[in-house]
Amino acid sequence: MIKQFTRIPRSAPPKELDELTAREQDILLLIAGGGIMVGNQLARWFGVVVLGLNLIEQMFSIPAYPFWSLTIIALDVVALYGLCAYGSRENVEAAV
Repeated sequence: MIKQFTRIPRSAPPKELDELTAREQDILLLIAGGGIMVGNQLARWFGVVVLGLNLIEQMFSIPAYPFWSLTIIALDVVALYGLCAYGSRENVEAAV
């Protein structure tokens, strides 16, 4: 006799977990933005990494939201250029 295995359906993660993660991400981005305004190099590189990841993430949502995704990608590129070109220690020290 052949046994039939029932497949256990996978459930989606609870919405509270997604909202908590988004809230934590917003808090980290606010802290990084404050650190960039002060001239902290660690915050600058954290911003570069987060913007790069967001740029890649937006490429996956182009089929669903083409205009919005391309707008965010353009803003990410401008912000990455600003952090990489003008965020060096020499530029920060010259501004002070």
